[in-house]
Amino acid sequence: MTFVNPYNFIHLPPRPESGPLADAPPASHAAYGDGLFSGRIPITIRTLTPLLIPDHARATDPDRGVAKAVATRVGLAGAPLILGSTIKGMVRHYFEAITNSRLGVVSAEHDTPLSIRNGREVFPAAPVQFIPIDHLAAETLSQFSPAERVFGGVAQTEEAGAHRGHLSVGPVRASSQTKAHDVPVRLATLSRPRPEQYLFYLGRDGGRAPLSSGVEKSVEQGYANAGAEVRNIRGRKFYHADSKLWNGAGSGLNGYWDPPRGADSSSAVSIGGITRRREYLAAPNSPAQVSTEFKDWVPAGAEFNTSIQVSNLSSEEVGALLYLLTLGATAPLRLGYGRPLGFGVAQISLDLAAVQLFTLAGLRSRYSSLRSQAGSLSDTELKALMASWIRLVAGSPELSAIRTELIQLARGVDQFPVRYPDLKWWGKNERPERRKPLPRNSRNPALE
Repeated sequence: MTFVNPYNFIHLPPRPESGPLADAPPASHAAYGDGLFSGRIPITIRTLTPLLIPDHARATDPDRGVAKAVATRVGLAGAPLILGSTIKGMVRHYFEAITNSRLGVVSAEHDTPLSIRNGREVFPAAPVQFIPIDHLAAETLSQFSPAERVFGGVAQTEEAGAHRGHLSVGPVRASSQTKAHDVPVRLATLSRPRPEQYLFYLGRDGGRAPLSSGVEKSVEQGYANAGAEVRNIRGRKFYHADSKLWNGAGSGLNGYWDPPRGADSSSAVSIGGITRRREYLAAPNSPAQVSTEFKDWVPAGAEFNTSIQVSNLSSEEVGALLYLLTLGATAPLRLGYGRPLGFGVAQISLDLAAVQLFTLAGLRSRYSSLRSQAGSLSDTELKALMASWIRLVAGSPELSAIRTELIQLARGVDQFPVRYPDLKWWGKNERPERRKPLPRNSRNPALE
């Protein structure tokens, strides 16, 4: 059956050596800077698919024949509780991509050579050696990319220190309750990333193009010097989602997210005349002790409100942030647990009239007036900041390619179901005449 792998990548083009997105030390926290922007950006987050916010502190431990059971984390009033740090992490992930910043997180697993064939054969090099050096963590504060300057970071040399960042997220307020189920819903098992599957994680042409098909499986064909062919990590990982399963996408949708008692991943519904299996459920006859059961979740259509506080951002940094937060339905973001299974597709929106951003002169005006909006940027000025960012992207082939890839991934696929390859597929893909890599990021990057 044709399907789409849950994740794909946004490639890592060379970072600029000069200009507003090049490496530079972060702005100071000591005082508001001239030519920089500070203030508050209220946002609304609306879920398009159910959202999983597991309360691991109250989870039951798995046992023989019994799955781990978790409920939604809630606040004192009983409403779903999303931490501000969760929203900040989501926004940072996308901000890193659109500004072509350094990678904020590189797994420790990437520092050590991996192996194949049950550990009997070890690759000559570690995955980290295939990440472009200008995307690795900065050694000093002066090497910070836009994401570290805005969100904070730690320099890798001991004497260089750390930077707190100039963005924080306030309390997140929920407008809806969780949705209870008659019985806990047992989800498909999610395991760790497997970068040893180099046909999915390595690419050519700076990571944009997949490796060739039909290449014999060996350590020399993976994380190794491949002669004249320069290989790189495919890029930043982002998750696809089946857009037919989003809130309001078609008839019968609610039935998809409301499985009957005892249903598993083989159960299916018809959505707009197309059959979709409930791929998010555990496979038939799968061991319960390796699964997680959710007692409830936040339903599609729920809304959350919060504010992003910023200080001393450059015009490019604040323009990129505003652009990202106004993508809305064009590029829904991903939030929470279970993203590979289609959970956590969320649309962010903001009302420009409620945004309060100030220059240094605007702050002086604000604090010398009794009016709350005194000195804040007008709608026209905010739109001008976003327009300036859009022009910057349009003038850069690298940033334009990133934008295209990001929107491609964020807007979802619509022709084939989204699921991980099963053991049968992996076994078939081991044949030398097959050996298919992860397809290039596209509208429907299908595997068969």
